[in-house]
Amino acid sequence: MAHSHRAAASHDNRSLMAFTTAMTVPARPTTLSTSSTAQVSPRRLHGRTAPNRRATRPPVATSTAVNPSPSPFPPPTASTLICTSLTATTVSAQLAQMSAAKAAGADLAEIRIDLLDLAEQPNWPSIFTGRELPVIVTNRASWEGGNAPDDEDARLGMLAHAVSLGVPFVDVELKAAPRFQHILDERGIEMMGTKLILSHHNFHRHLEPGEVEEVQRGMKEAGADVHKIAMMATSAMHNALVFDTLIGAQVPTIMLAMGELGQLSRLAAPRFGAFLTFASVAAGEESALGQVDADTLNQLYRFRSIGVDTPMYGVIGNPVSHSASPAVHNAALSVTGKEGVYFPLKVDAEVPHFIREMAARGFAGFSVTIPGKLVAMEAMDKIDDVARRIGAINTVVKKEDGTLEGYNTDWVAALSAVEEKVEGGMQRKRVLCIGAGGAGRGLAFGALERGARHVVVANRTKAKAEALAADLGALASGIGLDEMVDEEEFDVIMNTTSVGMSPRVEDSPVDKRLFRKGMVVFDAVYNPLETRMLKEATAAGCVTVSGLEMFVRQAGEQFKLWFPDVEAPVGAMREVVLKRLGR
Repeated sequence: MAHSHRAAASHDNRSLMAFTTAMTVPARPTTLSTSSTAQVSPRRLHGRTAPNRRATRPPVATSTAVNPSPSPFPPPTASTLICTSLTATTVSAQLAQMSAAKAAGADLAEIRIDLLDLAEQPNWPSIFTGRELPVIVTNRASWEGGNAPDDEDARLGMLAHAVSLGVPFVDVELKAAPRFQHILDERGIEMMGTKLILSHHNFHRHLEPGEVEEVQRGMKEAGADVHKIAMMATSAMHNALVFDTLIGAQVPTIMLAMGELGQLSRLAAPRFGAFLTFASVAAGEESALGQVDADTLNQLYRFRSIGVDTPMYGVIGNPVSHSASPAVHNAALSVTGKEGVYFPLKVDAEVPHFIREMAARGFAGFSVTIPGKLVAMEAMDKIDDVARRIGAINTVVKKEDGTLEGYNTDWVAALSAVEEKVEGGMQRKRVLCIGAGGAGRGLAFGALERGARHVVVANRTKAKAEALAADLGALASGIGLDEMVDEEEFDVIMNTTSVGMSPRVEDSPVDKRLFRKGMVVFDAVYNPLETRMLKEATAAGCVTVSGLEMFVRQAGEQFKLWFPDVEAPVGAMREVVLKRLGR
């Protein structure tokens, strides 16, 4: 058995060495101070002094480089690794997960000993025999979010045994480093072919910059080959701390902001030179909040195409997990051959601040959806005249000089789709616009711009409807939602709210008594394609327009603003949405 373990280890080492490249890493300004006190006292871990080398990652600047030295780390195509966490409770199931991870394009697998049912798996080291990927072996302590038993010597002893079998990496908590060293010394085990990842996790809050410095210093003094820091993101702005830490790292570093607010730190890891990012084997098998599966990383986000100079784009909103924008825009980038990657960006507050800070860290443009279309204007250096008159933007363009410009593509996209179904266009039409948010402002403005004789804005909060009507002028009025049925007949009804969106598909923003034969009814919701509102409108003999057309056309207009030298592939973008919706 020992021989087969060593054979697997030798295979791992050959696989890792295939990725090895002698690289020059430029000197870079760091955001880290050197004033913090280390958590772990200086020591010779595994009989070695703490490593003193710069991180092995692609160059991110053109400043003077340090002397090149061979790297023991495996960046495939000089990029960030994908490591899948194996969460099954049996050896056979984790090996099956590893096989699936390899097929999905993972570079490494994290074996979670603490998730195995050890009572039923007495021969758990057999997992190292015949493995298909290089591995990180973790036996996470309960005091740091894991499931290992409280016997520290037994827990760390399993990791020491993995080292004796020559696994490529072991992950040990920073606080446990001294005890782990003691166990290695007691057993006479040396870290010959195994690299040490020292880790620190906080599942309750984010870390302050000073705390990150302290952790880094402790890991360096304890002899870590790789630093891993994971913290809970309680704001989207915590991604910035992750990026700044990665840029300033002096050794290979893994840093993640957990949770949906921190998902960007996982997706954009290659842009900032992270050693690796963690992914699940499949959707629903995540080992931490904010993970995505390896196939989604590679296919949707084109992870392998992301370099340290890749322009980034994204959709800002809350929620955004349902958004088709990443699929649509990443497909458009692929079809046109334009460099870039597009991410979902859940931002719960401080939208203007987020836009400015992320633009300073490599974002070249943003889509803005609910609820940020009005406040995003505060971050702009220049606002398109039409968008200024509307009072809302849904598109941000970062110009070559770094200035930010805001545009609104909602209104022209929606109005063009609606007018194709309205005889004579909007001229002299009486229009009901439901919703007084950013999209509502755009469509109400657009209707008047195209010649509507009157626009009635209806909103749950009547005061907001009245305020928007006042901004629109004498040809507009504002009412509450409960007053719609009392209005005279409309020629066009446009819903700009999210009412009726999946999963609340049984909701509708209007009473079906409003519908009459020949009326044109538009719903900005595109998932589902046929909402309850549109179904009831169709049954009443109305002409209906799905939100799909508005979504695809506004996305096409955004793409043209970001890439004015190419034609937006609107047809391909539409096909992506239809495929996501199962059509």
